[in-house]
Order: sequence, then structure tokens, then C-alpha cells
Amino acid sequence: MKWIVLRSVGQRIPQYGLPLDEAPVSLVTPAGSGATWEQSETTTLDFAARVALPGMPGLSGDIAGLPPEAKERLRDHIVFYKKWRTFIAGSIAHLLTPCRPQEDRGGWVAIQLQHPKKEQNLLFVYRLDDACEERMFHLRGLDPQRKYVLSDEDRSNEKPECFTGSQVMDEGLIVALPHRYSAAVLVLTDRVA
Repeated sequence: MKWIVLRSVGQRIPQYGLPLDEAPVSLVTPAGSGATWEQSETTTLDFAARVALPGMPGLSGDIAGLPPEAKERLRDHIVFYKKWRTFIAGSIAHLLTPCRPQEDRGGWVAIQLQHPKKEQNLLFVYRLDDACEERMFHLRGLDPQRKYVLSDEDRSNEKPECFTGSQVMDEGLIVALPHRYSAAVLVLTDRVA
């Protein structure tokens, strides 16, 4: 179980390189082991929600006080989870990055969830405090000859990419995340599914 604990800061927080009106809505979440608002840190709703999605997410904090656009985006994440929860509960997890202590906030983290009986995979990728805007990941357990379609949950209106299992296992898959503490959710499905 992973809890998403959020509270609005009541305004947008400037982000380097973006005009204030384009900065993402920033929220705060408790930091440290005390889980109190006295020790909190800023986060984006997408990052906070996507950290919890590979498990069984729960919500708390001041959800009613979130700005309308944050509530709508949170609703999108809940809809995604409800669509995929049976898959997530029955999937096999492949950690695509080395294990590190929880306090280590550097680098990238990637988890591939694979259903044992279906040719479907979810890839959760997190850029933490890392200067590199992209990283390559080698997926696991795919049929090397099978063709897969890769779609990005944030770019559902774009044409999905096609790969063979051997391409994404041997050559790797490059994921780009332009901002620190951001996340992507990628869906890899059998081309005929």
C-alpha cells in the first residue's frame, strides 16, 4: 500500500525556464518519517500519484483543498489505476535499475510490470535528482520475435511506436523526462492484442 498525501500551497511555484502561468501546480507532501506538515516538500501531482500507482494507492491530506486542475488530473490517475489494477495485482515486477537506500534521491528508477499470461507490460519510470534528461532501459521477459506497441500515457494523442521484443531487451528503450522529480507511465502491448 502506498499513500499519496497532498496539500495545496495555494499558488504556482516558479520553475526555472518556464513562465509562471506554465509552471505545474505544485503541492506539498510530508517529508521524513514523522509524516507531518511541518516537514514537507514540494511535489507535482503526477510524480506523487505515479510513485503510488505500481502498488495499491491510497489518498489522504487536503484533497478537497486542491485546485480544480489538480483534482481533475488526480481523477485521471485514479481512472488509469482502476483500468489496470487487476493487471498490477497479478503482475511480475522487474526492477530495471539497481536497488538503492530510500534516502538516496539521485538517479533514475524504473519498474516493469509484466503479466505472466498476457503480452502486456507497464513501465513506470522516475527521474529523481539527476542531471540527465534521458536514460536507456533494457526491458525483460519479452518474446524476442513478437512485435509490441509502446504508448505513453501523457501522449495518448500521438502515434504509438512499434518495437520487437529483442529491440527493447537488447538495444534498450530510451525514456526522456525533461524535469527532475518527474515520472512517465508507458504501456507496452502485443501488436495483435
